[in-house]
Formats: sequence, C-alpha cells, structure tokens
Amino acid sequence: MGGAEIRIKVPDEVARDIVFHYQLRFAPKELRHETEYKGAKLDRFVFQSMLVDEVIYSVHLPVRGDFFLEIFANKIDDGSSGDSSSSTMPFRLKCACKFKIICSELKHKMHALPNCASGEWGPAKAIRHFRLFPLSHETAVINADSSEVELKFTTRRALHFLVKLRMNGVDDHFLDQFVKAATSNEDLIIGLTFPQPGQYGLDLYARPDTDSVDLTLAHACKYLINVTKVKKRIDLGAAKMENASQMVNNKYGMMSACSKLGIKPLTHKEGKLKQMPAVFDIEFAVPVFVSLSYHFIREPDEEYRDHVIMVRENDGLVAKFKVNMNKPGNYLLTIYGRKDGEEKMANIYNYLIVHDPEMTLSRKKKSKESK
Repeated sequence: MGGAEIRIKVPDEVARDIVFHYQLRFAPKELRHETEYKGAKLDRFVFQSMLVDEVIYSVHLPVRGDFFLEIFANKIDDGSSGDSSSSTMPFRLKCACKFKIICSELKHKMHALPNCASGEWGPAKAIRHFRLFPLSHETAVINADSSEVELKFTTRRALHFLVKLRMNGVDDHFLDQFVKAATSNEDLIIGLTFPQPGQYGLDLYARPDTDSVDLTLAHACKYLINVTKVKKRIDLGAAKMENASQMVNNKYGMMSACSKLGIKPLTHKEGKLKQMPAVFDIEFAVPVFVSLSYHFIREPDEEYRDHVIMVRENDGLVAKFKVNMNKPGNYLLTIYGRKDGEEKMANIYNYLIVHDPEMTLSRKKKSKESK
C-alpha cells in the first residue's frame, strides 16, 4: 500500500556509538541514477529514527514501483572522543544491509518530509555528537495542538547554536521570525510559534565555543512537528501556482506589486526565458524591509522548489535566485514579496523558463561557427 517499516536491533553496548544513514532509489536499472521524484529527493520519503536499541526506517513511497533501501553504518572512533570536533567530522559509512521494496498499489498520496538536513530524526544524534540532552522532547515526532511549542536541552559544554524551521513550499527565511532560541546556564531553550497548521521540520545546528568561528556549524538533530491548531493563521504566500499553459501573456513578467514594494529586476526583465542553460541566476534589487518567497514547478505539476536557492547579498539589498534545472521542460518560477509587518504575500514576478539542452547546445555551436 506504499508504506513499510524496517526495524534493526542494535547491541546495547554500541547503540550510542553507531551512526546510521540510508539511501532510497529506484530498483530498475534504467532508473537507478534517478534520485528524485517530482523534484523531491527520494530520501525525503523515508523517516529514520533511533529508539533505545533499535534503528527504525519508516518508508512511504511516492509512486508505485520497485525500490532499493540501502542502509549504511559505522562506529564512531573511540580514540577520538576527547576531540571536541572529531565526532562532527565526516567519515566513511559502510553498507550494512539492503532491502528491496515492491509497491504494487498506493493507498494514499504521499508527500515528501520537510526539507531538513539528511539522516536520522530525533535527539539521539545530538546526544551522540554533542552530549546535548533533551529535557522536554525525547522522541523524533512532536504533535502540537496549539500555536506554540517549547523545547529544552541541557549540556555541560559551551556551544554555539543555530535553529531553522522548515515547511514545504515556504521560504526558510520567512519562518525565521517564528523561532526564538536562548541559553541559560547549561540549558538551551527553543521557542516556536507556528503561522499555520501543517507539518514542520526543525533543524538544530551546533559548534563548540572553543572551536574556530571559521568552522561551519554541524547538524546536531532534527524534529518532525505536526501542528493541528493555531490561534491566528498567517498568510504564507504559498498558494499553488497555475500551470504555464493556463497562464495568459499579461501574467508573465512584472506584476503591479513589484514596483509598489520598491523591487527592481537586475538581470532578467522579460517574463519568458527561452533556451536557458541548466544553471543560472536571477537577481533583484530589494529594500531591506521586504521579505521574499517563491514557488518553482516543472510542468505539469512537479514541485521543484528544492532546485532554487534564494540568497540575500549586499547587506540584504540584492536577492539572488540560483536556478538549477536537471531535466528538459517548461518551468514556472513565481516570486512573492511583502513588507515587514504585513501578513499577506503579493505576487511580484512570474517567469516561464524553457530548458532544452539540445537547443542550447545547437545555439552554442551556431555561435561558434559564426565567429
């Protein structure tokens, strides 16, 4: 019916020192290099968690077919436990086992998990790598029936933290305003306020204060949060876009709200972008008091938001959309904006992007020949 659960017993004496990871992929040879389904990585349809002396894989396949689930593992080096950063450094994992999952029927439509850091869910990873112990939520899933959740951790090490809230189809930067984190003595307190009911992911990153500030924060743990009620709904500017074939010409390009918000395109002013390369950037001049969000789909209905990264540069005055298209087709990028303090996101720009690698290669050849 599209779902499967795999439980692996881990010996008590090594349960806290073994790191697990996984990869879900299509079984047919012609599809083995396909790592995504409708723009979402296949790994986001697997929920890995640790429960005492078991590692659990809950798989919810997005489409009928045959799949392989490969599970990797390795033991953290005992001799490096005294090094503050050793347990957060990358190391090689070995394939421990492999399962073939055959899905002949889907009972329900499956959605990808929030786009958090890869790997296991729950606080076990934070305990293992940072000796960061949960005081409030000891399991990977949090079910909330109110707008607010508070998480508490304790640690005997001085750590620098970063907390990110994720939700499918919503800009991470927009969600930053709903997260508060503070330290008190040896405790870390994270306060979350949710703008709408739905499924959220929480990523916690950490770095020992004794480490150089040049070192990147390492992923400590993540939680899956299901919110059923909120006091006040806040518009996320996440309405589903229309298919490009259904849009009329005057819906491409700049919308009236763009100039009202003081936003100006710096690179691509035309709404229809033809024969575009697989990777390119779109830039806008944006006032610092304006927040942006976006949708990106591949016709007819493939969610491709993961293939666009938005960054703010030049002290927030420039918004850069890094577009990455891995398949030929028609893509639709819709950009939203709002002033800080406003609730509703307004549509500011629509792009129809045509990516045809063969046409792009042909155009490059003709250009060289003309020279």
